[in-house]
Amino acid sequence: MELRQLEYFVAAAELLSFSAAAERCCVVQSTISHQIANLEEELGVRLFERGGRAIGLTPAGELLLEESRALLGRAKEVQKKVRALGNKSERLLRVGYYSACIDPVFGARLHDFARACGAEVRLEYLDFYNGVFLERLHSGGFDCVITLRDVYEMLEQKEGICYEPLCRARVMLVVDPGHPLSRCGPVVSPEQMRRLCGRALIYAPSYSPSVCRRGILWNSGACGIPEERIETARNTVEMQIEIEAGKAVGLMLETELRSLNAGGRLVALNVEGAPCHEIGAAFRRADAKGLVGEFVRSMCSIETPVCKEEKRVV
Repeated sequence: MELRQLEYFVAAAELLSFSAAAERCCVVQSTISHQIANLEEELGVRLFERGGRAIGLTPAGELLLEESRALLGRAKEVQKKVRALGNKSERLLRVGYYSACIDPVFGARLHDFARACGAEVRLEYLDFYNGVFLERLHSGGFDCVITLRDVYEMLEQKEGICYEPLCRARVMLVVDPGHPLSRCGPVVSPEQMRRLCGRALIYAPSYSPSVCRRGILWNSGACGIPEERIETARNTVEMQIEIEAGKAVGLMLETELRSLNAGGRLVALNVEGAPCHEIGAAFRRADAKGLVGEFVRSMCSIETPVCKEEKRVV
């Protein structure tokens, strides 16, 4: 028994006419007659009483009509669910991210986008410094990656992968509330940075010496802290603990500070002349016109409170 046979049978049983059933099913009458004959032969019973031009259902035919309606209805439900699942998978966006790049502002915009376009967004944290994210973009493991431009440019580029800037975030000096600089105003001068004593922490994965070295040199040049005073932390939690204890100061992106949400236990200060880091999206060029393109355009319009000359408590 095939679903098509049951469709032909139901049409003929409901209309009690093979010619009317053929018209409903958009086939010739001989197709209806042939398929119903095959069905009767397969089941070993007569489904229709034939008397001249009039036809009627046998008891077996009446039972099959009831069961066929249920089967065909169930088949349509299955079709609908499978198609819906297929459509949902087409609206799935897999976004990789580096911790410094996604904060509550980005997160809210991302989920607003998902709701607005009926997409499902899956976020996955990855240490991008080791170059894995470009491999996974190229292979389709990620649809899009939110990263720092410096990180993207540092890695060996893959053909067909492009980058779109989203926003900029300034590096800020983070101290404990009892630190002398916390009472000196919203902006720290280059001279104050040069006179800064003690350890200055930055976040960089300790397993990558080249990345640690690059981060130390960049922050030293951008913020004026002597290179020998800058150390790397394995994560932002480690930085927070050291800074709260007064054992160090930290250099963090404003996006990292908002994500940290240290409950007023740390003070963030702008550093005069410190440049902003660019945050952007890397994705396959072939996806630029689909859901990924919609997502990147949406995130490009985001307004983040970065690069402002003010002191803030985090």
